[in-house]
Amino acid sequence: MNFSYDYKSKTLFYKGYVFDSTIELKYVLSIEDTHAWLRNGIEIYYGINVQPSGIKTKLHCYRPDFLIRDLNTHQAQLVEIKPDGFTKQMQQKRAKIAAKFIQRFAYDWSFQIITESEIRLSQQQWLRYKEILATQNDWHHQPCLQLLQNNTQFTDPDYEQFVRTGWVPAGFP
Repeated sequence: MNFSYDYKSKTLFYKGYVFDSTIELKYVLSIEDTHAWLRNGIEIYYGINVQPSGIKTKLHCYRPDFLIRDLNTHQAQLVEIKPDGFTKQMQQKRAKIAAKFIQRFAYDWSFQIITESEIRLSQQQWLRYKEILATQNDWHHQPCLQLLQNNTQFTDPDYEQFVRTGWVPAGFP
């Protein structure tokens, strides 16, 4: 049986990123104090068949929702956010694709699917979530491209380098 969404998700903007759902926004709010994160920073191509002519066919692309890295332990994860009804079979397919990708490039990452019921917001995070939702219909709200999180003073490339590799620029938290 295939999973189908029973509601239309709302596109949201936060810190220069586009979020496909309120669930993804809740997730970022729940981790942003303890993790650096990139939204849609990874594309995993799979199912490639090369024909005798050299033409590649059946090329599929999977884009995990987030790449996160713990600010204390520096452990990294590819994270997929899904509603509670997402089936184990669909989870296993994504996990297999991600595991092969991580292994192929010898990244220090793991992979995790997080469902809506696993996301917990503190009261302060919940208030922030409501505040962000309230600004989404404000046409004066213009998202800007900004990778920096946690009010750090590092350049976008340094921040992205940390999330992808765990390399820490001098003075990074």
